[in-house]
This record gives sequence, structure tokens and C-alpha cells, in this order.
Amino acid sequence: MKLKAFAKINFWLKVVGLAENGYHNLQMLNAKIDLYDEILITKNQLGIDTLSFLNSPLNPTKDDLVLKAFSFVKDLYGINDTFDIQITKHIPIGAGLGGGSADAGCVIKYLLDIYHIAYDEDELNDKLKNISADLPYALWENKAFVENIGEKITKVDWEIPQEVIIVYPNIVLSTKDVFNTNTIISKAKSKKHYQQILKEKGFKAFENDLTSAAFKLSPKLEKLYLELKSQAFCVMSGSGSSFILISENLDDIYHKLKKEYKDYFIRKVKVLDNGK
Repeated sequence: MKLKAFAKINFWLKVVGLAENGYHNLQMLNAKIDLYDEILITKNQLGIDTLSFLNSPLNPTKDDLVLKAFSFVKDLYGINDTFDIQITKHIPIGAGLGGGSADAGCVIKYLLDIYHIAYDEDELNDKLKNISADLPYALWENKAFVENIGEKITKVDWEIPQEVIIVYPNIVLSTKDVFNTNTIISKAKSKKHYQQILKEKGFKAFENDLTSAAFKLSPKLEKLYLELKSQAFCVMSGSGSSFILISENLDDIYHKLKKEYKDYFIRKVKVLDNGK
């Protein structure tokens, strides 16, 4: 079966404390975009699951998040069949777009669907967060308000941009290093508070607490941010290093950026869930 694993973006990312397991507690507004990896998954008779990547330098032995999550869910629900998983990468690696978790979430959802598994969402999310903090949201298709380390997810009907530009400057930042460098801890707010701020300020309310930490690790990233900010509203996604650009004039900005930054990954993408 052919599957699509959609990238995610963070319009909001607020660091609001430290969890007991060493992860950071967050409050985020997440959405999926129409940038995706293609996954071909088929049953095999080998007795083991196999993983391969196309269009990517990823190593299936080293970069094993997909197999780790896949095997965990199979063991959890007593699934004995084995599969070949082939992933054609289109989501940039290390870009703050959740590509690895998107792939893992996609194959997990495949298992849950084809075996008609009735599961408790909160219980499963609580287990999956220990494999990857982005994994619980990767199972979702809707925009959502995401809390704790990523396992508490609430669907929202807030008005958010329908299209954005993604700029990834091929700078890979370690998520761990960005969080360890971060010194900003915001006060946790209610979901209603974020909804009200969004109504009052629109997309100009979006922000990411990890931005300063990412800039400390990569001054080049800060320089790019200042350049992009002069052309459109700009906010970083995840722990970097992709930027989300929002404007009423996306087409012109997109063509200009493609000319100025020919070596960067630049895409104009649709936000998949806009409350419609």
C-alpha cells in the first residue's frame, strides 16, 4: 500500500517547564502541510520487518525511529505479520518539520487501521511520547493545540493561514542542543488565552521560544531570519531550522526567494486543515 506521511509545522511553540523525564513541557499550535514523504508498505514472508530509504542519506540501521515505533505497536497489539517499508523522502531532514515522526506515525496508523484496532488514544499517546515527543501528533490529521511533551492533543477550529512558505537553509540543528541552550521559560496559558490572542493579533501572534537558542547555535540562521523578516512575517518551526513565512503576497515573495536562495529548500505549501 502507498501512504503519505505529512510534515507538520509549529505556528506556536512555547516552552513552559521541565518534565520529570527530562523532556520539556510545551504548548504548541501544530498543523499539517501538503509536503509529504511517500511510503510503500507491503507484507513479507521474511519473519522480520525491513526498512529502506530512497532519495535520502538516511541509514535504516542507524535511523531506526520508524522500525522502533512500528515494532513497539506490533508488540503492543500482538501483530505477528512482518513488512517491508520503503520511504521516499521529500521532507528535509533536521528541519523542524517532524519528518521522521511523520513517517513513524504514518506506518503506526496503517497498522491500527488494517487490523481494526480499537485503542485508547490517551493511553497510546502516553506510551508513544517516550519513543518520540512528536509521535503522538504524527497520528493526527488536524490542526491541534498540543501540550506537555507532545502527548496531550486537543483539536481546535481556530482560523490559521491557508498557505505558507517554508524556507529550509540546509542547516541541521540538534534538537537536544537547542533545548539545552534555551533559557526562555514562558508561563503556561490556557487554550482559551491563545485563541483570544489569535483573534486579536492574527498570525502576528505566532512565536517560538526556541528561536534565540537556535540563533546562538547558528548565527547564519539569525542572519537569514532578519533577511526573511524584512519580506514577510517569519516564525521558526520546531527546534529549527525551517522558517514559516506568512503574507498576503506569497506568490511574489516565493518567486523572489527562489531566485535569491537557489541552494535552499523553499516551498509554498497548503495548510491541510483550516477548519473547513
